[in-house]
Amino acid sequence: MKYIATIFSLMIISIASAKAQDWKYQGESGAADWAKLSDDYAACASHSQSPVDLTNGLVAGLPEMVITQAYLSGDFVNNGNSFVMTAQLEDALKIDDLSYNLVQFDFHHPAEHSIDGKKAAMELQYIYQNDEGQSAAIAILIEEGVQNPELAKLWASLPNDEKKTEVRNIDMSALMPENMNDYFRYQGSQATPPCSETFTWTVMKNTITASKEQIAAFAALFGNNARPVQSLNRRYILQSF
Repeated sequence: MKYIATIFSLMIISIASAKAQDWKYQGESGAADWAKLSDDYAACASHSQSPVDLTNGLVAGLPEMVITQAYLSGDFVNNGNSFVMTAQLEDALKIDDLSYNLVQFDFHHPAEHSIDGKKAAMELQYIYQNDEGQSAAIAILIEEGVQNPELAKLWASLPNDEKKTEVRNIDMSALMPENMNDYFRYQGSQATPPCSETFTWTVMKNTITASKEQIAAFAALFGNNARPVQSLNRRYILQSF
């Protein structure tokens, strides 16, 4: 069931910023040096970081997950590192007994997570938070294929420099696979500075598509804006299928 929601711009400093960041993905201030840029980014060199390679997952009876799909309207922001749609949707995600509010979604090229060492063309990440300071992320892998009509709406309003534009009525269901029951789950971090290790990650097995032209349009602006895969260390990958 879909719910029509009015989405207000929400500035969460630890999640997104409308201005260019003091970090980048490549070169000087790139991902390899995030932990050195600021004491606030020390966690970027810690042991439970994201993204990871999803290999040898353990089949498990994972907690019930309920995802609200809505029509979103709000600010589409070029923050210098990606395009981010800031959003506020209450009780948008429930995992077991925990409820989370949608904060934003953003895009990465190529995908940040890999499955058995293979990366998709892009990755869409929905970011959620709750009042207890816990965070959750749902990652949707994007393969090259047929054009995605909702991406076409977003791409038509892409700001080429560091600014924002308003978009309306973006259908979340077109930016999520039809089958949301098959997924990987692990405990990790925010995949950008400050890399806080407070995230429950859910990465969908099933993908959505974007056309070659849609992928190229994003890549032309940001190139590679994916953090390299991090060591799993002593964590476990769980999967529902």
